[in-house]
Amino acid sequence: MNTKFLDNFNHVFNNDEIVLSETFDQFLSIKYSELEFDKRHLQNKISIKYEDLDFYKFEDLTYFETTFRNAHYECFLNKKISSRLIVMLSAARTKPQLPRFQRISYSTITNDNYLFIEDPTYYLNNELKVGWYFGDKDNNFYHYTSQLVRKISKILNIEDKNVIFFGSSCAGTAAIAISEKFSKSSTAISINGQINFEYYHKDITSFEKIMNFQIKNDSENRGDIISKIQKSYTGMTDNKIILIENVASRWDRQDHLQYLINKLNIKVKYPITKHENLYIWMYYAKTANSHVAHDDKELFPLIYSIILQISDKDQNLDVINKHCQIINYIWKLHYDKDNNCIFNFVNEFEYKHSLELFHHAKLNIKTSDTDNYNHYEFPLINKGYYSIDIDNAHSSSCKEFSIGLFDKKTHSFLFLNEYSTHTTIKINFFLCSSNTLYLDIFAGKHGSTRNIELNISDIFIYYIKA
Repeated sequence: MNTKFLDNFNHVFNNDEIVLSETFDQFLSIKYSELEFDKRHLQNKISIKYEDLDFYKFEDLTYFETTFRNAHYECFLNKKISSRLIVMLSAARTKPQLPRFQRISYSTITNDNYLFIEDPTYYLNNELKVGWYFGDKDNNFYHYTSQLVRKISKILNIEDKNVIFFGSSCAGTAAIAISEKFSKSSTAISINGQINFEYYHKDITSFEKIMNFQIKNDSENRGDIISKIQKSYTGMTDNKIILIENVASRWDRQDHLQYLINKLNIKVKYPITKHENLYIWMYYAKTANSHVAHDDKELFPLIYSIILQISDKDQNLDVINKHCQIINYIWKLHYDKDNNCIFNFVNEFEYKHSLELFHHAKLNIKTSDTDNYNHYEFPLINKGYYSIDIDNAHSSSCKEFSIGLFDKKTHSFLFLNEYSTHTTIKINFFLCSSNTLYLDIFAGKHGSTRNIELNISDIFIYYIKA
């Protein structure tokens, strides 16, 4: 294996030798057992006036909130002795709690400064599921967020070229846009980010309806992500943009990557293509929802090693290309392994051999006037066969409710379906995993549970060990 690759990889782990083989997962698990983020750091939040940020003396670990105009920011800063700042952005809102600080455990992996910023757009309207850090009609949160990062980077004495914006999905979109607003020399990492705002995707139409804001008619062109990418593609700016695209995801490949290729007349080569300061890295990871088969804590050091190589002024694209091929192979195997953990619906369930895990004669999900994701949650820990039996569900204000199986590792549902009240429901499935998944029962339609109370007369959860 190329020594330079190991040098970059060892920069993360400080290890003498790494063998990319069947023992790789074991190697990582040992490393990461020492790198868990202590969430007690998030217990004490402090409020700082925006104008006071320039002079504030931050501790090494600081959970803080601040407000600029109508943008409410919840942030977490992990400060270290480093010349690099990684700004981590949060994606779609699949659960009610804010802030999420997605990827916060990554801050224990490398020796960089980390700033986590929740999307302030979600604080404008509780019904929003996707925000892109847009803001509202009259307030551009791309600009506001870039100014917030400017203050923090100045306090930490970080050069613009060493500021990296990182996000996936709608946060990947934001990474591109905020990086452009921030400076002409920062870097944006976008994993499966949305590029195309010229078609009527449900996330776009929902945002426009809730916010009364037509993205296509925005005077500040916040939806014109393609022009921001084009500046890096043509070398008009020193901003580096690294687009990491899962070509196993039809949505990302066809609606966004192909859109980019057509718009800029780009010729791409698997796995990585470079045009001036634009890098397009394609990988293939097939899952039930390939859009969210992006990075995780195990894969991040590999992605980070490529970021370091791209940042190197003496970069060698042929070497980077070979390293991306290796990482793509690991990426595919990583999710192939997870594919074995995905559930399968089954037709028959042998109740006489089953164990009753849960029974509630009357399960009540009380009404909430603020929570659009109001639900009851039950963990499913072991692999095996499960049956969810609901005899009758009642709601005075809704004829449907939702049941889903949520994977907190990928922040996605393995299934999420709507069911009619006043009917008997039986859901039988098989799990090939001993990872903890969560059965979620939502009071109404997922994302629209406000002011809805759900009463279930009889609910059973049965289990048969595999």
